[in-house]
Amino acid sequence: MPQHLDTPAGNAAYRSQLAQWNAKWEEAARVTHETGYPLRPGMVAIGSSEFFMCGTHGHNGCNCQLPPDHTERLTCKKAAWRVIVSRVLGAFNRNRATPISLVVEYVPQQPTAWLKELIEHNEGKVEGSS
Repeated sequence: MPQHLDTPAGNAAYRSQLAQWNAKWEEAARVTHETGYPLRPGMVAIGSSEFFMCGTHGHNGCNCQLPPDHTERLTCKKAAWRVIVSRVLGAFNRNRATPISLVVEYVPQQPTAWLKELIEHNEGKVEGSS
């Protein structure tokens, strides 16, 4: 199964692959080396030393920035397929794949009371002024 680019056409092809896989193997089927599994468009190359929970490079489970319930986390089937391929092709693909790290949108939290007080206290002060 080819992995598609993250384009409208690639996403349509991916949805078609998922439908075909579910029709052939049934949704509850276990992923094996014989069944394969479609991978979401735009993800890192399979078997490229990626982390199996989010499908990106540069970290492991201890420091993955995606919370367990995040929608970008890989499903069990996608993770299982990446594990299977990594065991077979990992050493070969590792040297050929372009590393892609996880990028997460930062959403700043509301300042706490002490931080607001600190900001208000320092407003209008310029370095070097007295």
